[in-house]
Amino acid sequence: MDSSFGKEGILSRLRLLDEDLDFRFGGARKFELVISGGSALSIRGLIPSRVTTDIDVLSVPDEVVDLMSAYDMNSHVDTFRYMYPTHWHDRIRPVEFDGSVLDVYTLGNEDLAITKLLSWRGDKDRRDLENMWSNGSINHSALNSILLDITEVRINITEAQWNLLNQRIAVLDGRDPFSSDTSTTFGFPSFSSDDQPSPELDAPHPSL
Repeated sequence: MDSSFGKEGILSRLRLLDEDLDFRFGGARKFELVISGGSALSIRGLIPSRVTTDIDVLSVPDEVVDLMSAYDMNSHVDTFRYMYPTHWHDRIRPVEFDGSVLDVYTLGNEDLAITKLLSWRGDKDRRDLENMWSNGSINHSALNSILLDITEVRINITEAQWNLLNQRIAVLDGRDPFSSDTSTTFGFPSFSSDDQPSPELDAPHPSL
């Protein structure tokens, strides 16, 4: 298969995987695949020109992990799932895919943006975010709600990661990333010594 591919290449690989799963399990089981990363942006048409070299997938059952590499699918992204918003699965979006035994979803738009903000490794991640920011893919109110709910993101990441996330949002929002101004929608406060997230907290923090 080609080393890089877009939406049609992703769909082609999903169809082949669906056939393989149907054959292996005789149609007796249904499978769910959740796509993240650049592949999700491409297959959902959020960035139609986006191409990728692999398909990041979440929650792959152990008994089918061996099939992933055959279809350029990468399940190692699960290693970093601890940084994902806690309730990401409640916001997954279905992909239009007529599979026999495979149901395909992507992360929700705002969760995709958050994972990109946390994994921002270079120009590609920044371009993805700038495109999403400018083309209306992100509901800023929904993004704000997720980030201000301490049980979603702050509880899962370090102070340094939280502050870096804020700086990256400021850049995308056209603000000084090192300004202390918190008057804009995305001006989230930094951690203070008595404001560290606690694993025991199970409700939004009232001071956020």
